[in-house]
Amino acid sequence: MSAIITVNSRLKLPAKNWLAIGAIAALPLSTAVTNIFLALAILGVIVDKQALENLRQLTKHPWTGLFFSLFFLALIGAPYSEGTAPDIWAALSNVSKFLFAPFLLHYFQEKLWRERALKIFIAVLLFSAVVGVLKLIFSWNINSHFARNAVFKNHIDGNFLMAFGCFFLIHSLGFKLFNKIQTVLMLAFFIIYLLFLSQGRSGYFLFAIVTVIALVQHQGLRMLGLSILLMLLLLFAAFKCSPAFNRRSHEVLDGILLYQKGDATTSTGERLQFATQTWKLALKKPWFGYGTGSFTRVYGEQVAALKLKNTENPHNEYLNIWVQWGLIGLGFYVAILARIYYLSVALPRLERFIAQGVLLGFAATCFINSWLMDYTPGHFFVFFLVVAGGAYQVRAPKNI
Repeated sequence: MSAIITVNSRLKLPAKNWLAIGAIAALPLSTAVTNIFLALAILGVIVDKQALENLRQLTKHPWTGLFFSLFFLALIGAPYSEGTAPDIWAALSNVSKFLFAPFLLHYFQEKLWRERALKIFIAVLLFSAVVGVLKLIFSWNINSHFARNAVFKNHIDGNFLMAFGCFFLIHSLGFKLFNKIQTVLMLAFFIIYLLFLSQGRSGYFLFAIVTVIALVQHQGLRMLGLSILLMLLLLFAAFKCSPAFNRRSHEVLDGILLYQKGDATTSTGERLQFATQTWKLALKKPWFGYGTGSFTRVYGEQVAALKLKNTENPHNEYLNIWVQWGLIGLGFYVAILARIYYLSVALPRLERFIAQGVLLGFAATCFINSWLMDYTPGHFFVFFLVVAGGAYQVRAPKNI
């Protein structure tokens, strides 16, 4: 497959590129700052003196139509939605991230900026982790509503980002984003932080998945069995040596056992109950669902009659999509992800690994979280697909 897309080599905005980098760098730290940089980055493309040419070139990227399709899927589900107007608007806002994604592709056409995005993101993660450790050591009263070492993001989002930070650092060993000693030290710190200090169980699962993916990407499928074995040994060591990992693992196991006995009061039991009730709800309108933004209302009505705990999302993105857009919408969503994966095969090696690792890790953990609904994981997903996808621009027309 050819990855050649003809673009104008003069369409370079080096000063404005820092706006897109700023949005990525701010993601582990602040939602508000991320939004500011993001808005400025989009504006930078629109108000540029070659704006029309910029937008024309964006339409040539093979991912642009796929990103827009994800938003229009939600838009189509709005007219027949059984949700309230605020919930419909909130759902459309959640998926609007796919509307701005093509604008950001413009900033990552050059390898220099793609590597800068990775390096700066890792550096910011390192900073946030160091602050988290200091919060633990000195008992700082910073965002005390967050658990333990979480400072800028809650433990779920923090571990999500840290798991992907480990994924990027594993690839840094092969592609030399940092020197080898720096990479090994940061990777060791990230793993210790994630498994020994943090409490995000989704992050544990994601870390295992993307680490195995990274090892297989470098060494091929022959490494799959050994990668899984090494990961199991690492998780077993964490289970034995890390109080946080041990406690959170036992909570999952105990929650499953209690749920089987009819007790759904634990965190795990609640998630299992959410999934069970959502499944039953989806089966009532399996093909087209209840419409965009309908979950909160229709789920609330169902569990109210049963006197069960309510929730705003089922903590499973696939069930969430099924309820809103039916099996047709769910199939369309999965087909778009599969198409992005297929097109990523044509990317350069590092960018291909990033796109495929982010997509597979995100898709796998969507079985235990509604990531698209969450700001930080959802924007991370879009940002790094964009960073990797920028590599499709590889040559300019000969007449320029």
